[in-house]
Amino acid sequence: MTPEQALAVAAETVRRDLWRTGAWSPAAAAALAAALEHRRWWLTVWPHGAEHVPGLVAQDVQEAVHGAVDPGWPTCAEHGDHALFVEPDLGPDPFWVCHRSGLPVAAVGGL
Repeated sequence: MTPEQALAVAAETVRRDLWRTGAWSPAAAAALAAALEHRRWWLTVWPHGAEHVPGLVAQDVQEAVHGAVDPGWPTCAEHGDHALFVEPDLGPDPFWVCHRSGLPVAAVGGL
């Protein structure tokens, strides 16, 4: 996968999760654009890390959204009182996990 393909996949998967969970907004779009630009730079340093980009972008956007927009995004559907987080921290095939149960909820892009 080329760096541009990895960025396109990351953009689409994170945008899908933002949209499906009702969190898509101008602030979320700006957070996604900033995360993609940062990871574009990151890929110039580590071009073989393309498979990790979707999870990293999801983490970057979640941190930005938590800091500026919605501290609970995305909300755990099972419990409703806490946010989901991305695992693994660095790796291919990232997924959203409920930290209360420790169980995966959906792949990034699959909320």
